Amino acid sequence: MILDISHGAEDLWKYFSPKVGNQLCKAQKSGLAVQVDGAELLNEFYRPFTVNMMEHVSHVHHPKFFTEIFRVICNNISLALIYEGKKMISGLITPSFYLRKLSLNGKGIKKCHF
Repeated sequence: MILDISHGAEDLWKYFSPKVGNQLCKAQKSGLAVQVDGAELLNEFYRPFTVNMMEHVSHVHHPKFFTEIFRVICNNISLALIYEGKKMISGLITPSFYLRKLSLNGKGIKKCHF
């Protein structure tokens, strides 16, 4: 589902179920914030990702793996970082259409910076 966000945040609340609305309010009250961008956030994402993967005895991909993903499909993926205060607590690489509004005239589609 793609939501039109041009009417502002308050208008979006009517699309959320009460359960999702409660979860969003809890995140806001907890001081969580989200930053969404592209490859520009890879350095900030990589260190906590590596620590987390090693704690779970999982294979850790080299930073070039992620750089290459963004190089090849940069207009179609985004990186979201979740912060609690100034500390990054989570990250997500996802298709861009989940995180940003794309329009037919190309506004909102990010450019590759390599």
